[in-house]
Amino acid sequence: MNSKCVSRRIALGNHQLTFVLLLLIGLGLRLAFLFQPMCHDETVNYLYFAIPPLKYGLSTYPYPNNHLFNTFFIHFTTKIFGNSPWAIRLPAFSAGLLLIPLTYFVFKALYNEKVALLSMALVVPFSQLIEYSTNARGFTIQTSIVLASIIIGFQLMKKPKKFYWIWLTILFALGFYTIPTMLYFFVGIVLWMVISLIFGEVGEKKSAFILKLTILCICTICFVVLLYSPIIIKSGLSSITSNPWVKALTWEEFFRSIPSSLHEYWKSWTAGLPLPISVVIVLCLIFSTILHKRTGKSRVNLLYPVIGSCILIVIAQRRCPPSRVWLPILPLFLGFSAVGLCFLYDEIMKKLDKRKHLLSFDLFPILCLLIAVFLGICTVWSQSPYQPPDQVTFRDAEKVTKFFGENLRSGDIIYIEPNVRKPLEYYFYINKIPSSYIYKYPEDKGKKYTGIKRAFVIDVGRERKIYGLDTALRFSNLSRGHTFYYKMVANFSKSSIFEILNPVLQ
Repeated sequence: MNSKCVSRRIALGNHQLTFVLLLLIGLGLRLAFLFQPMCHDETVNYLYFAIPPLKYGLSTYPYPNNHLFNTFFIHFTTKIFGNSPWAIRLPAFSAGLLLIPLTYFVFKALYNEKVALLSMALVVPFSQLIEYSTNARGFTIQTSIVLASIIIGFQLMKKPKKFYWIWLTILFALGFYTIPTMLYFFVGIVLWMVISLIFGEVGEKKSAFILKLTILCICTICFVVLLYSPIIIKSGLSSITSNPWVKALTWEEFFRSIPSSLHEYWKSWTAGLPLPISVVIVLCLIFSTILHKRTGKSRVNLLYPVIGSCILIVIAQRRCPPSRVWLPILPLFLGFSAVGLCFLYDEIMKKLDKRKHLLSFDLFPILCLLIAVFLGICTVWSQSPYQPPDQVTFRDAEKVTKFFGENLRSGDIIYIEPNVRKPLEYYFYINKIPSSYIYKYPEDKGKKYTGIKRAFVIDVGRERKIYGLDTALRFSNLSRGHTFYYKMVANFSKSSIFEILNPVLQ
């Protein structure tokens, strides 16, 4: 066996070992944040949609919080493993781990193994990807579906087999079933396939490919309508397409919202990263668009149709979605940044090798591991995925629940701001404390209360000012013109509990 074959085998072994180690680092980083306190949105999803029978959870859509495919999974994981936070988050966690190798295979298909490995190294420690891998929402499920769709779509263009068409249709439909925002990525991937066809990069006659792609789109729409039919029948199509969270703004409001939305995107995507590293990643992303023709396997850069379709749909909707909606684009951004980084690495290595033949072995896998470890340390040090600022959080909810579990008695009532109330309800539920003790605004506005002896109010103002004492009282049924006196009965790191000494109801 010659030395070249031996060196290739060693390089392959190093590559495969690095792949496994990166996956283990990704697992460790996500496990580190899996057991954090429950946040508002995931709590709502569990309490109101995953606990009830599936016929209710999959047919009720009062707001976009109900990610149906995720709700389906949570319903069963909690029945099997119980109602601990990790069990509720298991579907999102599994998908968040899966998107790491999927990113690798996307960029192996579009570029090469070196870019794929570095893409994986960047995805492993990225804060927002860890955040939504440890939050019981459908965003990582949708992200994994989008990445799998790109892999299937690329294979389909090279070898247009019936098997690939069927799988791509199923993936698109499931992406929509997870979150309707799949529209952004569905249009982008279809547009990418159409442009590739125009550039002659499809292994089939144009007329036949267009016909099959049209059938795929029609079948996807039919499947989506079928999957959402329980909601359409029960709540109407408007509950999905024109609810308050997606309703179009005026043009003036829309343009005014763009700067703040872009700022939110930047903060979310770069959370936990030192500014110089964030700048380098962005510069390499831009650099990769110039290098695409020299390095990519396809003449058509996937980034252009995906980003272009997203921008056009946002303009048509006149609404900038929150940063979490763009989670499926984040692995693509990081992967294309890896293209630029790999090019720079290769150029530096060539110059070093020409000088003194210093490189007797491949440093690249070691570099990938070092990048993942360093960025992972930055993420853990910053704690950016822990109770992140883009979510409604109540860190002391479990401690507050323990206090009430030991001190509540008949005739007590508890007041708390409605958003942070949801995590408290969850901890009351799992500790088997009746949630009827908690005054629920606005659900309980018409409820007649008699025999109230003690009233408590929870101040979460140290976590966020908007959840302070005054806000909690504003969403209560206490008399507005009365002067109240308080006594602190418990104090925690981010919140306090006060007893109202002279409660007077409206």
